[in-house]
Amino acid sequence: MIILDILETEFNEVKIIRCKKFDDNRGYFTEAIRFTDIIEDKRCNFLNPKEFNQINESFSYANVFRGFHFQFNPYMDKLVRCVSGKLIDFALDIRKNSPNFGKLISLELSFNYDYFDWIWIPSGFAHGFYTFEESILEYFCTGFWNGLNEYTISFNDNHIDLSLCKFDFKKNVLENNNLIISLKDLNGMKLDTWKLMQESNYFLYNE
Repeated sequence: MIILDILETEFNEVKIIRCKKFDDNRGYFTEAIRFTDIIEDKRCNFLNPKEFNQINESFSYANVFRGFHFQFNPYMDKLVRCVSGKLIDFALDIRKNSPNFGKLISLELSFNYDYFDWIWIPSGFAHGFYTFEESILEYFCTGFWNGLNEYTISFNDNHIDLSLCKFDFKKNVLENNNLIISLKDLNGMKLDTWKLMQESNYFLYNE
C-alpha cells in the first residue's frame, strides 16, 4: 500500500488518504489497505490506535441519496472509498458544542486508474452520499452495526449549513425530482431535535 498524500478538508477531523494504483495494459492492481503501512506512516496518526471490525459495501443506482447516518454504542468511525462509479460524499458535524455544528462538507469520489481516496469520517460526523451514476462504496468501520443506536439526520433540514459545501446540494439533491431515497432517510430527525436528545451528549467537540 503506497500512501501518496494526506489531504485536508474543511473539517480538521475529516481527512483524505490518497493511495497509488499500478496500471498497465491489463488494468490495474492496488492494495486497498494494509494496516501496517498506516501504523508506520506518521501522517496517519489520526487512525491510531483504531481497530476496524466490520467491512461494508453498498451498490447504488444513479440519483440515489443515502444519509445522513451515525451511531453510538458502539461508535462507528468510517473509512470510505469509491470502488466504481462517481459520487459525492458528505460529512455533517453533529457535535452540539462544535463551532461547526450543523455544517456540511462535500468530497467527490470517483473511479480512476491512477489512485484512489479513502475518506476518514470519525464519530461525531454523520455520513451520506449522492451518486451521479451506478456506484459501489466500500466502508471500513471501527464498530459493529447496531440498529438500535443508529440515527439519521434529515437531508432536507433547513438548519443544515451549506456554507462549506462545494457541491450544489440544493440543486442536485433537494430539488432533484428523480432522487431515489429510502423512507427511513426521508423521515430523518432535524438537527434541533438531535440537540435536545440525551444521546447528543455522547458526541462532544474536543478543542
